Amino acid sequence: MSKDVPNSLRIWFKIHFILDYVIGIPLLLIPIVILEDFGWQTIDPFATRLVGAILIGIGSISLLENRSGIETYNTLLNLKLIMTFTAIIAVLLSLMEHGFFMGYVIGIVLVLYFFLWSYYKYRIG
Repeated sequence: MSKDVPNSLRIWFKIHFILDYVIGIPLLLIPIVILEDFGWQTIDPFATRLVGAILIGIGSISLLENRSGIETYNTLLNLKLIMTFTAIIAVLLSLMEHGFFMGYVIGIVLVLYFFLWSYYKYRIG
């Protein structure tokens, strides 16, 4: 196991920042418009804006700490793994109540992220 942060992980953190901002800012500013466009029938603007704020926060940390060392990356990977795992549980519980296309898409993306972060957590120890 390497003690250096792999360049590919640094790139993934930048990609994560971009995606979190691309998704988070519209959820924060215009939640109803965004979710209606993706087929949501019941929209809670408070919860949607909260999700947008969380995405912006985690994306910001991914960018701000991009030049940090292995210890910081190890900690951030723990955070990303916990957040992704609990988000997967939330999606599964929601899909059991009411399955809808975007729920499955979000679930698949979260599972892919979980495997990505798990791979790097194993790789850097």
